[in-house]
Amino acid sequence: MLKEFWKWFIKDFTDKEIIQIINRVNEHAIANKTKKIEVKGISDFNKLKLAQISLFRSRIETELNKTINTNKLKKILKLDMKKISNLKQIEDLSKMEYDIVAKDIEKIEKEDMKNLILYLITHVDQTEIDKGLNLFELYKSKTEQTEIEKNEELDDVDFEDDWANEKEKLLAEISDLKQKLNFEKNVKGSLMESNKALEKSLSTTKRDNTEYSKELKKIKNDLSDKKYSVYTLEQKNKELEDSLALLKQQLDISKARIKDLEQESVRISEELIKIKSKKVIHFVGNYFPNSIEVPEVIDLQLVQPSEISILERESVIFEIWFIQFRLPIREQKLLISNFGIKAKGFKSEKELKQHVNSFVLGGI
Repeated sequence: MLKEFWKWFIKDFTDKEIIQIINRVNEHAIANKTKKIEVKGISDFNKLKLAQISLFRSRIETELNKTINTNKLKKILKLDMKKISNLKQIEDLSKMEYDIVAKDIEKIEKEDMKNLILYLITHVDQTEIDKGLNLFELYKSKTEQTEIEKNEELDDVDFEDDWANEKEKLLAEISDLKQKLNFEKNVKGSLMESNKALEKSLSTTKRDNTEYSKELKKIKNDLSDKKYSVYTLEQKNKELEDSLALLKQQLDISKARIKDLEQESVRISEELIKIKSKKVIHFVGNYFPNSIEVPEVIDLQLVQPSEISILERESVIFEIWFIQFRLPIREQKLLISNFGIKAKGFKSEKELKQHVNSFVLGGI
């Protein structure tokens, strides 16, 4: 549920806000000598134009949603919480019972609700964090239901508007048809009178022209059939040409797509080989010694002593390092108890450096 909250919270950032928060996290990381947030394709977030952000938005959100980065983000947001104008109101809401807040959750403004949930989740006390997550789940479900109801109302309004427009069009068409019908009646009357006159003048020559008329009719019918056949063949030929052109276009698109997928597959395979070859090492301490160079085969993750508990949620841990005289005995025992031989304590930076060198040379 905590991951769902961060996805929801981060997605609500505007493009400008999400770049600003990443820059602040990275500034904090540089100051504390920890790993910065990096996104493939972006060398410098400060040089990224606002119009380009949408192209990388998905990658940025994916990177920011990683546990190690949400922990960094939480620290920045916790500092920001102290600066909001209605902090006293948020603090008062956080002290209320869950049921009381839940009852009036729809009356709380969205921005205040976000700040309340964030205020609770950035607490150290797990009870407060759980309370914040429960409020988030309830608020999210209420918001989604409200959106569904709004869409249904809009659908009803659209249907009524469409029906009114359609009705107006039909009435106009009926009026137009009535005018055409009256015109046709008048024309028909004139034609009937003309036909009577013609019938009288044709009756005298009708007998002589009977055979000629039959022959002429037959010729006309044959000609009409041939014209129709030619027209049908031309139409079918055009349809086949259009279909062929479309198929060729689709084939070219498919070939290009296959080529792109093949290139992407090679790239992903190479990335996987690089990732799999690296060993994830967690160093518990306020900073990692500058005198020790971290080789490429190690993916070093810095964990603050106060955040040891997050290691229990990490899925990939090769080893956990710490310098004994810099870490309280209680935390040392906790690491050894929970992670056994993976937790390695060193008496000095020199001993840690020797282990790093042997780690590389030994091909661990």
